[in-house]
Amino acid sequence: TSKQMLKSFVNLIFIRQTKFLFLSFFLFATAVGINLVTFPSILKLNKITPSQIGIAFACEVFGVAITSFYLSKFVAKFGPFKSIRISSIIYASIVLLIFFYQSFWLWLLLVFVLGCCWLVFAITRI
Repeated sequence: TSKQMLKSFVNLIFIRQTKFLFLSFFLFATAVGINLVTFPSILKLNKITPSQIGIAFACEVFGVAITSFYLSKFVAKFGPFKSIRISSIIYASIVLLIFFYQSFWLWLLLVFVLGCCWLVFAITRI
């Protein structure tokens, strides 16, 4: 019976961790989904053309692609938990700042960094 109790306890921990992982996926997907709706709206309000909006989203994908080459070095240097913490703080700060539109070039830079942080957060937490 003690083996069964230990086995059920291990299963309980796994279930708790799985719930946390799924909650993390849900919250991050919600944040990204909100950005996909609000970012083009902000750009349109500032007289940015649809082709430039496409370029802005391409910069985010470019940030993901560039970061994929350096992800292992970044995580090896800081560790997985510190890497997630750093990328989450930068991502959240940029999302707060990006709503105060200044210029299209600054927007491209911020969206590029968002893509970098997204990849670090999404890959490292798994």
